[in-house]
Amino acid sequence: LAAAIPEAEIRQVLALTATGTPAPTSLQPSGLAAFNAFLRGPGEALDGAAALLVETGARATYVYAVNGGLPVLVRRHDRGAEAVIEHLNRQLGVDRDLAQAVLADGAVDVSAAFHQVMGPLFKQLCIARDFVERQESCAVRHLFVSGGLGCSRLWRESLSELLGLPAATWDPLAVLVRSPGSYPDRLRGEEWRFAAAVGAGIGELERDEHVPH
Repeated sequence: LAAAIPEAEIRQVLALTATGTPAPTSLQPSGLAAFNAFLRGPGEALDGAAALLVETGARATYVYAVNGGLPVLVRRHDRGAEAVIEHLNRQLGVDRDLAQAVLADGAVDVSAAFHQVMGPLFKQLCIARDFVERQESCAVRHLFVSGGLGCSRLWRESLSELLGLPAATWDPLAVLVRSPGSYPDRLRGEEWRFAAAVGAGIGELERDEHVPH
């Protein structure tokens, strides 16, 4: 079980294990694993309402729609948090850590640069919302964000303005019962970063009926 490790490295590890039927190992995109955790968290508490989840990774963003507790749309877009950070590196001449801090606290107005990079994704979000509402004959009433841009106030505000919905930062660890001390204090407030890992972990638990969720 691995998360946040480059795919090429994982494939090298898988190549060392036995092959054949049944397959002893499998590879799942982390963005899809995050949706698994979402369905067992906020997805079960929506009372049948339709919702969107926007999960940003380093190089890709996944957009999910759920209606009545069931997934109705999955889209992958090849643009993630790294595209914004790299743009700020070039435009502002700041290092990576400072670029991340600027995104997180919003102390510097970088909305123009932000929209320049993420503009194509914003357009696709509107298309996804409209498609779900037409296809499912419903109204999307909830918006959740997680992943690498979940900390950015500008990201949340931009999505809220775009879709006309408040953007809630989703804590994927809320679906799990944690033992005292199992989560380091230095990472408090950054639970949204672990959506993919939590989703992958839940997938492993589901393989064994005797393991309590």
